[in-house]
Amino acid sequence: MLVEVKDLTKRFGKLTAANGVHFSIPAGEAFGLLGPNGAGKTTTVSMMCGLVVPSGGDVVIDGHSILRDPMAVRRVIGVVPQDVALYPTLSARENLTFFARMQDVPANILASRVDAVLDIVQLADRQKDRVETYSGGMKRRINIAVGLLNQPKLLILDEPTVGVDPQSRNSILETLKELNRQGMTLLYTSHYMEEVEFFAPTSPSSTMAGSLQTARRKTCDFRPATRTLSVCSSSGKLTTPSATALRRCREWILSNSATR
Repeated sequence: MLVEVKDLTKRFGKLTAANGVHFSIPAGEAFGLLGPNGAGKTTTVSMMCGLVVPSGGDVVIDGHSILRDPMAVRRVIGVVPQDVALYPTLSARENLTFFARMQDVPANILASRVDAVLDIVQLADRQKDRVETYSGGMKRRINIAVGLLNQPKLLILDEPTVGVDPQSRNSILETLKELNRQGMTLLYTSHYMEEVEFFAPTSPSSTMAGSLQTARRKTCDFRPATRTLSVCSSSGKLTTPSATALRRCREWILSNSATR
């Protein structure tokens, strides 16, 4: 397994934001965390990135513990935060060059990596323009480009389509799906069921697994039972038909007003 999350817990005083989260992700899989706002998705990925210290449990990514060797974990992951984390008065290329240096991308390949990620997000023609002149969707795409600079084994995306128009949203999803087709492992948080469905393989012998019942059985609970986070994953290696699990996931999300 590329990722193993083991009984991950976070408490803020009397508030338990994540309670015994437990799941694993094979290499090359697109894995979705579904849940309503405030369910604990961002807290969970923040612990996985080493930005928030867990109250209990551990995360092992590519054989490295986030508690014992956080720098080794950070070298193999890319992170796309929910908020756009760019310098508005710098150009896209200047932003990417700065963050590549922060991530210790070797100087001899730095320019080529910036070129590569600009091509991936289809913004090479606007690379010299200041980010403040970009649309919301374009800023989101550069945000994703930053997460790709170090060629991560795992790309963590925290609601990367928040606040963008439908066309930009589709462009972002298509880009991520292509990265997954090429073998990149994705961890994607959302409260939109259709976004996670988008990454499900089209083969009828594959599955999108992880209903509410499965999440509870794995003690993957986030705050009270009515705020439980559903876990949905897609992998062409799985062989169980997905219709039942997918329907249960959708029904639960809709019943808790989590999709709109």
